[in-house]
Order: sequence, then structure tokens, then C-alpha cells
Amino acid sequence: MDYKSFAAHTKATILQYYSLEAIRRKLEMHTFGKLNMEEMKESQEYNAFEMFGLFRKYDINRNGYLELSEYAKCLKDSGIKLSDPELVTLGLFADTCGNNKIDYEEFNKHFPSLLKIVKMHQIFNDSIKPPEKEPEDDA
Repeated sequence: MDYKSFAAHTKATILQYYSLEAIRRKLEMHTFGKLNMEEMKESQEYNAFEMFGLFRKYDINRNGYLELSEYAKCLKDSGIKLSDPELVTLGLFADTCGNNKIDYEEFNKHFPSLLKIVKMHQIFNDSIKPPEKEPEDDA
């Protein structure tokens, strides 16, 4: 994906999720109790041993780093429903050294909080979607 198409996709995503209207709807849902805050609080907690095991599991080539594709796979397997450009963006965010690889320190620092933030964001967005219409019977 080239820079221009990535920028266009990212702009659309930002406008969709962070426009004033989207934020207003989320606040309204929260105010009227239509959001399950307990569901937002529940999230996977990882201890140090589990974090290291998770890192090793996705370090496919055993070079001590997660390539962006390995990191994206880890996020997807953790239940994060994002597009490939969004997953790459999260990988670039976690890569604080800027070497296109995520070492264990970067992974350990960013992965748990990132998981919580993205899952909370998904719960908010799922809660503001209009209900799906039931198919009409032709009988």
C-alpha cells in the first residue's frame, strides 16, 4: 500500500471514529446506560511469564524481534478487529526505536495497554451501530 492510499484510508477511519458526532453518540450511549462498562473493564491481564511466552510465540523467525507482520498477527489473534493498515499503524506506534521491528521491551511496554484501548474502542463503536434489520417475511 502506498503512502497516499494509506493516508486516505487513515483519514476516513479517524473521521468515522473521532468526529464530533461519533463522540457525541458514544457519550449519549454512556449517559443513558446503553454501554456495559463492566465489559469494558474486563480485559486479559498478562503476567511477565505470559507476556514473554506470547512474544516468543509470534517471533516466528526467532530473531528476538517481532516484524510488523508478526505483531499484526499477534493483535489479530488477540481478538482485535482492525484493517491491515490500522494494524500496521499500531505496529509503527509500538516500534519506538523506528527500526520496523518490535523488541521485547517495546512489546511488553505497549501490547497490554494497546489491547485494552482498542477493545474499549471496539465496544464503544459496536454500541453505537444501528441495530440490524430483521429480514421481512414474504408470506
